[in-house]
Amino acid sequence: MLKDKVAFSKQTLCQERSRIQGLFDFLKGRACLGDQFGVLLSLREFLKNKCKVYGEIGTYHGASLIAGIQRKEPCTFVGIDIFDGRFYDRDSEVPVTVDTVKENVDRCNKHGHPYFLVEGNSHDIETLNKVKALGLTFNLFLIDGDHSEDGAREDFEMYSPLISPGGFLVFDDYGIDAWPGVKAAVDSISFEEKGFYMHGACGTTFVVQKECS
Repeated sequence: MLKDKVAFSKQTLCQERSRIQGLFDFLKGRACLGDQFGVLLSLREFLKNKCKVYGEIGTYHGASLIAGIQRKEPCTFVGIDIFDGRFYDRDSEVPVTVDTVKENVDRCNKHGHPYFLVEGNSHDIETLNKVKALGLTFNLFLIDGDHSEDGAREDFEMYSPLISPGGFLVFDDYGIDAWPGVKAAVDSISFEEKGFYMHGACGTTFVVQKECS
């Protein structure tokens, strides 16, 4: 069974995060520069060309997608969000819409990576079916959705079957006081019974990896 030990240090996370920070100077909207950027970029470096498909729940203005598409290795990207304009950046009041995210991603997609923006609530079966219809399985997946306990757990239950063997799943905002539901959800999941190995907490994320059969 695969139990790759991926080493994360605070220095590594800061280095990876600072390396891409300049990308967001002209972002239409806001980039939430948390530990998830360092973790995702470190995992991309670890996986290299084995990361064929990246997916995320909670795309917001597209910053995580933009960070990922800077690597030249071929990879397809999938962003899942409600995209209904209800969530506004507190500084610029930029609506979260498909058009806004597409504009941001297209501006930074220097390698021409294919990407899909899936519109809908991640907990709706219709949204899950849209993702399944793409015919993809994920080597790296981020859960950064509604941050409630039930919501984070449901995102895992619904989308973890789409993770490829050996693929990584990252929960964002783990252990943050403002979002206690994320930690409660993660701590309640029996990952080993679900076929996942726990790398554990890394900064404000929690990382698990699907076992190879």
